[in-house]
This record gives sequence, C-alpha cells and structure tokens, in this order.
Amino acid sequence: MNNTRSDVRAAAAALFAEHGYRATGVRDIADALGIGATSIYSHIKTKAELLHEIVIDTLDALLAVQHDAIASTTDVVEQLRRAAESQMRFLVEHPQEALIAIREFRWAEGDALTLSRSVDVGIAGRLRICSRRVTDRDACQSPTPRLRPTRSLRWPRASRGGSVPQAKFR
Repeated sequence: MNNTRSDVRAAAAALFAEHGYRATGVRDIADALGIGATSIYSHIKTKAELLHEIVIDTLDALLAVQHDAIASTTDVVEQLRRAAESQMRFLVEHPQEALIAIREFRWAEGDALTLSRSVDVGIAGRLRICSRRVTDRDACQSPTPRLRPTRSLRWPRASRGGSVPQAKFR
C-alpha cells in the first residue's frame, strides 16, 4: 500500500477524534494504515507534529471562513449573524477536525501552542468587535433584558480543567 502524508493525517485525525490524542499511539495510526509503526516515520517526525498540523490548519480555515463572512457585508448585525453561521457550518462539515481543535489543542506544545492561542484570540476578537458594534448601535433589542448580549461576548474555549465559559447575559 502506498500511503502519503495526507493518508497518515487522515488516519490520525480519525483516531484523535475518536479516542483522543493522548490515547492514540503512533502504532495505532500505523495499524489503521496497514503499515509498520516505523514506516510511519517516513511521513512524519512525531505524533505531536500531526496534532499541530491538524489544529493549526483547522483554526486557519475557521479564521478564513469567519473573515469571508464578515467581509461579505457592511451591516454589523448581518456580520455577526454570518460569522456565527459560517463557524457553525464549518464545525458541522468538519466534525473530526473541529473536535480535535476544540478538545485536543491543549496538548499542543511550543510554537504550535502559541500559534493556536493567537488564532483563537483572532477568532474571538472578530466576534467581540462585531458584538460591540451591534450593542453600540442598539441594533440588538430584546424585550427581556436578560437576553440582551453584553459588550463582552466570550468565545467558548476548553481549558485543561475542562470548563468552558459561556456568553454572559444581562
């Protein structure tokens, strides 16, 4: 069987999504491809390298989708709606990658961890800017004050402790 790096990445993504990064070994990835464990190293340096590649590529793609959605209109309410809709569509269309980027990025190390955090800040920052514009122009009216978003929209992110902060409401 002639495996390529993309085959190795696809097998790793499926296993990371199903079993988790830490529970998946290089031997598991090799077994999924039907090759010997040492043969996989002709395609990758480390298992961590695969995780980093999957996380960074997924976050970059998500950031691009969000950018395109926001750039597609000048109406701030529509920008926020399109950004949220595009992100949800991306997560549904790429469930394995989304799960890995959300759940497994905490195991990233070095440059990959720094980069994934900066991309996360970029995604959250764009949503925060849109939500502030909406709130500033009072375009988001609700008869129930509890349902009005505050100026501080928080992007859910998993922490090592597993808690995910939620959006705050007044």
